[in-house]
Amino acid sequence: MSMYRLRCAAVCLVVAWTLGGAGRAAWCDNPGTQLLIAPATGPADLLSAVPATLPTDNSAGPTDLSAGPASTTRPSPAASAILDSLGNHYAALHSLRVAGSITGRFDVDGRTSNPSVRITGSFLAPNRFEHESESDIQLGATGQKLYMYAPAGNQYVLDDGPAGRMTPDDSASLVVQVLNEQNPSLAMAASEHPTSILTQDATAVDRGDDAIVNGQSCPTLRIAQSDSDMTVTIDPKTQLVQSVAIDMTRGFLRQGARTVKSAVLTIAYTTIEPDASITADAFAWTPPPGSRESHPANDATALVGKAPPAFRLKAIDGTTVSSTALRGKVAVLNFFATWCGPCVGEMPELDKMYRQFASQGLCWYEIDEGESQQTVRSFMAAKGLTMPVLLDDSSTAGGAYGVLGIPQTVIVGADGRIRKVIVGADPESILREIQAAMAAGR
Repeated sequence: MSMYRLRCAAVCLVVAWTLGGAGRAAWCDNPGTQLLIAPATGPADLLSAVPATLPTDNSAGPTDLSAGPASTTRPSPAASAILDSLGNHYAALHSLRVAGSITGRFDVDGRTSNPSVRITGSFLAPNRFEHESESDIQLGATGQKLYMYAPAGNQYVLDDGPAGRMTPDDSASLVVQVLNEQNPSLAMAASEHPTSILTQDATAVDRGDDAIVNGQSCPTLRIAQSDSDMTVTIDPKTQLVQSVAIDMTRGFLRQGARTVKSAVLTIAYTTIEPDASITADAFAWTPPPGSRESHPANDATALVGKAPPAFRLKAIDGTTVSSTALRGKVAVLNFFATWCGPCVGEMPELDKMYRQFASQGLCWYEIDEGESQQTVRSFMAAKGLTMPVLLDDSSTAGGAYGVLGIPQTVIVGADGRIRKVIVGADPESILREIQAAMAAGR
């Protein structure tokens, strides 16, 4: 598979059932019960638990330890005490070894699934770690480099590694983002601001009721986000994270599910070994034989100010469209797939923008990554979307535009230069950029 799928699907456990209509959540085409990093093997008829589980963007400057670098929500006094203790214990670690699992408990619109995958990880201060999810991906920091390897595609990405524990500047790395999502305890050990891994984008942070785990009473935190509710359980022996449970009910309902009886993704640690005996040579990594390097995560933004790369693609109506159609126009290229929940979630708003500005000369193409004409045509019809769609069957256009995570939106000015590249679902920013480009082109 192409590495562009990785960011959208990295934390999405496959839920093996079909839904009656396309587009109610993220659609995927791999029927395994592993994390969704695997070759396509069947039709796009499986639902993925797509709402974001753990925050990854620590772009603002540091504040206090309990709030984290980019949190704007002040925790309750009881929660602050737990966060302070948690942050201090992670900051004091010389090393850490963890093992556990990511499991799902889903009952949505009468269909159930309980997928599970094992995870392991280790950390050595200040800047070495490794994480592996069973039959899925391997990632880590060698002390000099950050790497991530997808065995299914025999592909890897490399970034420069941090000089010490990870800071907000490192959050742009795909490796760091996936680590935060799949192995939060390991990410906290490797971070300069440990608790920001949990509290980023929180709308409320409170102390929860104590939980009983293996006969022991464990303190908990309740962290609310826009599409999910997170419960963090603290191991009383190590004072580190024992589990993170994410209730995704609100996210599924927002994406169109009618009845959600259960939609919980849980990262639980059965092994927690602080200050374990680990040597630096355990973190050495070299690309496996025959593997190939994918685009670095920041390739797309490097296109800003340049002419858009050429392409020639078939549209879902059978015609052929080339990049010459963009000349002299403000243009929007939105790379997406029907199995990608964030893509699906923003498309109704994007369609409104297309209809609003098309009469003013805006050129807009949705570019589907790797799916069949029938799949995409059926999806667009079912959702009532009117935007023109091109098919990037072999991901050649996606590669030329540095697409590693979807959705990705490219805004081209009337001067023939790329003005902005937006990775992730962000309709508000897209609208602002279109308005600015249209104004500049008058």
